[in-house]
Amino acid sequence: MSQVPEIRMQDSASLIVFGPIDRLGADNIFHHISGMELFRGLTSRGVWFCSRRVTIQAGTPVLFYLKHTGVVGSALIQSASTVEECDNSILSRYGLIGYFRTKLGITDTTRIDPAVDLKPLIQRLGFIANKGNHWGTSLRSTPRRIPKTDFNLIIARAKSHDKRRRAE
Repeated sequence: MSQVPEIRMQDSASLIVFGPIDRLGADNIFHHISGMELFRGLTSRGVWFCSRRVTIQAGTPVLFYLKHTGVVGSALIQSASTVEECDNSILSRYGLIGYFRTKLGITDTTRIDPAVDLKPLIQRLGFIANKGNHWGTSLRSTPRRIPKTDFNLIIARAKSHDKRRRAE
């Protein structure tokens, strides 16, 4: 794992929740793209796409949560803009032209391996309102603003997992 960035002078961070993509392509063939393939493909280009209009400040730290896996990466938001026709070359690879409204420019992307499972942290995470069996409902709106204390707690867990892995 690369050096995980500390939160910068922001009062909040963001959490992006995503999963694999299963789409019927223009070729009438069913395509499956794994969540990790999507994460690597987009972050390697310094971009992420959101299906709704997003207002987010440059410099905001963001965590990437892969459904049924955990937090798999972090980055800093560089910009937010409307998806334009020139973005279709990236989106067409995933069969998603016309699906997204906002393009996020990202920088300082770090892959977190192993992924951080949020379940052991539920009681300490402020953005999770329902701490019972249905805590996943707190992950439905994406990207969602989270307190910087939650961001730092998740990053600290990622660092402790990385240290343990290196020691083995």
